[in-house]
Amino acid sequence: MDFSNPRILKECIDFLKSDEMFGTECTLYGVGFSMGGNHLLRYLGSVKEELGSDSGLKSAITIGNPFDCLSTGLQLKYTLYGIYDSVLRKSISKPFVLKRFRQLRNLSEEHVSQMKQSKTLYEFDQNYRAKFFAYSSVHKLYRGVSCGPYLPNVDIPFLVLLSNDDPITKVELVPHGDLLRN
Repeated sequence: MDFSNPRILKECIDFLKSDEMFGTECTLYGVGFSMGGNHLLRYLGSVKEELGSDSGLKSAITIGNPFDCLSTGLQLKYTLYGIYDSVLRKSISKPFVLKRFRQLRNLSEEHVSQMKQSKTLYEFDQNYRAKFFAYSSVHKLYRGVSCGPYLPNVDIPFLVLLSNDDPITKVELVPHGDLLRN
């Protein structure tokens, strides 16, 4: 499931607020960690423009999320000796390798074997994930899923928690001005 797609998060929130679940009067808050925080902020900043509705959330908090997935993605293979990059690559490529997406069911074993040989997350994303999600390049994929450009459009209160020594989200890449405007 592509949680960077605002429609999917909106469907989840609408379901939670349906009479089948908690009802329209329930108050929901958003919480996101790492890429989940990035996706949550991207959703909050794009929901009105892309879907023409409010977010369905009262406020949100994110923890340790990147704001610029391109910069973060490029630096991952050099962070912590590439360990985090390797773990992420294995985790993100698993549903592709196991053909969990309907569109991948006809992939040959040779193609799956080539996927498994990707050395870095960037290489996997460049050769497979960007194409799967219809981006013309890995750079466009990373820019497309980044929350940074959407922060000025977030219209509910949100809190971002980051550590100055976070090895993934470098403090230099945090858009302080956009965050302070909220």
